[in-house]
Formats: sequence, structure tokens, C-alpha cells
Amino acid sequence: MSHFTWEQLLEKFEAVEFPERNGKQDELPQVSSFVEACLEMGKFFNLLGRAFSFVQKDIFSKAKIVQDYGERFLPEKGSLQEIVEQELSNGACAVNEPPSCSRTVLRLLWATHFLYVLVQKLTLDETTPLRSCIREAYDVALKEHHSWAIQKTVHAALVFLPSREFFYRKIGVDIHKRDSYMKRGDKALGTIVERMYHFYEKNGLLQLP
Repeated sequence: MSHFTWEQLLEKFEAVEFPERNGKQDELPQVSSFVEACLEMGKFFNLLGRAFSFVQKDIFSKAKIVQDYGERFLPEKGSLQEIVEQELSNGACAVNEPPSCSRTVLRLLWATHFLYVLVQKLTLDETTPLRSCIREAYDVALKEHHSWAIQKTVHAALVFLPSREFFYRKIGVDIHKRDSYMKRGDKALGTIVERMYHFYEKNGLLQLP
């Protein structure tokens, strides 16, 4: 696995494209740019300790599924929205085996939402410990989708997280650029999360099994 830096993560999410079709921009992103961003995000979860290792594995496996969908059904610059709309039209969104693209993308959206909330928490208050920021982000974006046992495991493991300063050094955040990094993350991730959730909500897909 290649070395992770916050700069690389930001660049991947800033590069996520939303294709335009019939004069209107899609609310779900272009396949390959979103997959690349998710793979980079998986590396980030790896740095949060063993409590989040299952999330990292889940991100990598689901990014591969989405990539395969894109390669099978779309040209190189195709949109995820095209695939999900096809599944909406033929009633395949809730299919579990093999997993539909719709439900797979939703789970990647949960992880992206976690990252977005975490960036907000880190930006809002410099005095809040890293473990508190991560717990809040987990509770907002991921907790409801996990079993009670997993929730307890994650919460218990947060005590072993390092200080914010140590963690920033670990992910290559230059102290003098920290605010800029966090603002970039808030902007890039916020756009993706807002658009994707809006699409899933208006199409009744937020409760996919």
C-alpha cells in the first residue's frame, strides 16, 4: 500500500467529477474519479487503528465492485447515476447477491460522510481531542449502520488514538497549512456528500438493505 498523505486525499476528492448529460449536471459522480477517491479514503481509515480496519476492507471491496460495474456498463467517463437509474428502472436497487451498484455506492457514501463530518469537527475547534472528533463523526455517519457489538468495539478503541498534533504529522499536515487543508476538505467533501444524499433521498434509496 502506497504512503498516505492528507494532500493526496484532498486531491483525489477535488478531482471527483459530476458528468453533464442533456445540459444538466448529475448528482452522482463519474465512476473512476469517485472510485479513486474512495481507495485513497480507505488508506485513511487504516490510520485510525484496528477498530476501523473492517471499514477499510469494506471500502476497498466496495470500490472494486463499483469499478467493475463501470467497466461493464459504461464508457470510460460514465456516471454512477446512469447505472443507478438503470437499477431504479428495472427494480434491481435492493439486490444483495450480487450486490447492486446502488446499495454499494450508498455504503461508500456513508464512509465519505464520516470523513466530511470529521473534517468539520477538526476545523471547528482546535481544542477538541482527536478521539472526540472521530467519535462524533462515527456516531453521525456510521453508527446506525453497525451492530451494537461493533459500536461498542469502535467506541472502546478510540481511547488509544493519538493526539491531534501527532496524527497531523502522521498524515503529512503542515501545521502552517492546516486550516487551508481542512477548508479544502470541507469544500470538496461537502459538495459530494450533499449531492449524493439528495439523489438517494429523492429516489427513496436511503434505506436500502
